[in-house]
Amino acid sequence: MPVFDPACGSGNFLTETFLRLRELENRALGDMLHDQGYLELGGENSLVKVSIDQFYGIEINDFAVAVSKTALWIAEQQALDDTEAIAGQAMPHLPLHDSGNIVCANALRYDWNELLPGGECDYVMGNPPFIGHVARKTNPTLSEDMGIIWGSATKDIDYSTCWYKKAAEYLSKPTAQFALVSTNSITQGIQPPELFPALNNLGWRIRFAHRTFGWDAQSTDMAHVHVVIIGMDKANDATTPPTLYTYQKLDSDPESIHPRHINGYLLDGPDAYVKKRSQKTGPLGSGLNLCDFGSMPIDGGNLILNTREDYDAAMSDPIAAKYVRPFRMGREMINGIDRWCLWLINAEPREMLKSTYLRNHVEAVKKMRLASVREQTRTLADTPWLFGENHQPDVDYLAIPSVFSGRREYATCDYCSSSIIAGNKIYTSLDPDGFNFAIIESAMFMAWQKGIGGRLKSDCNFSNTLVWNTLPLPPVDKAMHAAIVAAGKNILAVRANHPKSSLADLYDPTFMPKDLRDTHQNLDKVVDVAFGAKSWLKDDKDDNDARLQILFDDYVKLIG
Repeated sequence: MPVFDPACGSGNFLTETFLRLRELENRALGDMLHDQGYLELGGENSLVKVSIDQFYGIEINDFAVAVSKTALWIAEQQALDDTEAIAGQAMPHLPLHDSGNIVCANALRYDWNELLPGGECDYVMGNPPFIGHVARKTNPTLSEDMGIIWGSATKDIDYSTCWYKKAAEYLSKPTAQFALVSTNSITQGIQPPELFPALNNLGWRIRFAHRTFGWDAQSTDMAHVHVVIIGMDKANDATTPPTLYTYQKLDSDPESIHPRHINGYLLDGPDAYVKKRSQKTGPLGSGLNLCDFGSMPIDGGNLILNTREDYDAAMSDPIAAKYVRPFRMGREMINGIDRWCLWLINAEPREMLKSTYLRNHVEAVKKMRLASVREQTRTLADTPWLFGENHQPDVDYLAIPSVFSGRREYATCDYCSSSIIAGNKIYTSLDPDGFNFAIIESAMFMAWQKGIGGRLKSDCNFSNTLVWNTLPLPPVDKAMHAAIVAAGKNILAVRANHPKSSLADLYDPTFMPKDLRDTHQNLDKVVDVAFGAKSWLKDDKDDNDARLQILFDDYVKLIG
C-alpha cells in the first residue's frame, strides 16, 4: 500500500498517516491476540505489515528531507513500542536503515516514476505550496515550473494546481486516489474552468471535498489560511456516492452530505464551468445592464482628500473649493464614511495656476507619474490634474462595491448621485427603473456570487465579467419585470426608515432589522421564481445549494 507525498516538507503528513495506520494495525493485533492467545510478530512472516518503506516523499529543501526521514524513523520506533506493549514480546528495533524513499528535488521537474512507478502507487496526498499567480510573477523559476506542467508560464491559476495535474497524470492504478490541501482560491473565480476540466478529461472526479475552513499551518507567515481539501478518484458517482463536508464557521466541526455530484466549485452540480464574459458581449441575463469600473486616480494620493482636515484645507481655498466632490470606494459606501477628491475635469489652466493649493497638488501628481516604471503612467503626466482613468457616469448610477463581506446574506449596493465620484473599488451601472438593483439585492444573486465569484480570504469579490455578465437570468415577461422592480423599490424605502445606520449596520447578519429582512424575503419570493424555482426557496440551510442548482441549470440552457 504505497503512500506518496510529493510536497512532503518535514514529513508531517507521512508521519501522521504512518502512525494512524500502525495504530489501526496494533488494534487489530490486539483483537487477534485476545482470540488466539499468542502471535508471531518477528521474522519474515511477521503480522506487522505497515512499514515506513511504504511511504514516499519529495521535498525541495534538503534540511526538511532529513527532518522527514528522522520523523518517520521516530514514528516507527513509537509504533513498535506500542506493539510490544500489546503483544508482550520484543520487536526488532535495529538497525535503523535509510529507506531512500524521501528525495530532495523540485517535485514539478522531477519524474515521480523514478521514485515510485505510478502503476504501483495507491495514494498521493499532500499540502502543496500556497503561491498565487500574482506572487508567482515575481519569481521566474515558479513561472517556469508552471510552464512545464501546464504548457504556459502565464497560466492565471495558483501554483498548487500543478500538483493536481501531475498527480492526475502520474497515477495509473484504476483504484488509485489522491487528495490535497489547497487554498480555497482554486475553487473560486477563474480557476475552476482552468483546473477541473483538465482533471475530468483524464477520468477523475471529486470523491470527497471539504469546503472552506481555517487552516492553522502552525507558522507565523501561513497561519489561518482559508483552505479546501479535495480528494479525487476514478469511481462512479452512482456506485460510490461522493461526500461533501461543509463548515458553518471557519473553525467549526464539519457537516457532511452525499450530493449527486461535486463539481470544481465544490457544489452539488454538473461539471459546467463559468468563464468570463466580455463587456463587448455583455450580460447573459435578460434585462441586465453593463457594469463598468469606477474611476482610478493613479495620483499618489494627491487628488484624494482622506480626512476632514484635508477637506477643510481644500475648502479654505476659494478656487479649489469649486472642484471638491464626494469620493467613494467600496469601504466608504458600505460603512458610511466621508471622503472627497479634487475633480478638475472642467478646471481652467488659469484657475489652477492661480490657486496655490491646486498648483501644489497637481505638480505632486505630475512628479509621481513621471517617476513611475510604467510607461502608461508616465504618459498620464501630461494631464496631472485628471484622474488616470475616468469612468464617471453623468447621471445617477447604481454603485456596486468590488469587495464586501462574505458573512452578509445580501449585497450592499446603493444608488449614488452623479456628483459622487466612484473610485476604482466600485462598479457602476445605469439602472433607470431599478431592475438591476433588485436582481443584485436578491439571495439568488448572492448564491451566484458566493458560488462562482472570487474571494479575498472569505470576502466576496465582485467581477463584472465573471459574476455579473454570466448571471443566468432567463427572459422575464413584463409582469414579472414590474414585480421585481417594485420589490426592489420597497427595499430602498425600508432602508430609509433607518437613517442612522450604514449599509454595514443594516446588513450585519446578527442585527439586520426585521422589516428589512422581511422586505428582502419578499423580493426573493419573486426573483426565485423568475430564475425558475417553483416557489420561494425559503431560508433554510440548504437554500443556497438549491439556488445554485437552478442557476447552473439556467446557465447550461442559456449558453447552449
